[in-house]
Amino acid sequence: MYMSMPPTELPPVKEETKSEKKEEKCETKQEGKSECVECKKAKKKKRKRTTPYVPNKWNVHVSSVRKANPSLSLKEAMIAAKATYVK
Repeated sequence: MYMSMPPTELPPVKEETKSEKKEEKCETKQEGKSECVECKKAKKKKRKRTTPYVPNKWNVHVSSVRKANPSLSLKEAMIAAKATYVK
């Protein structure tokens, strides 16, 4: 179809904005179909953490060894921390 037409005479392509696409997808819900992905994401709420964050004891120990010996790599610091770690 486009082979017979020179490249300068191609019909313009209408670019849809995100809001137009969203409206189009949301119409599927009105037709009785399942909700679109954007609607599901909009409905999801981020849950609050019910318990406070407690850092891992091993990671805390390794980080303290790295602070005491800044020239050590992570691997060397883990080997050094292994000798002094008490469960």
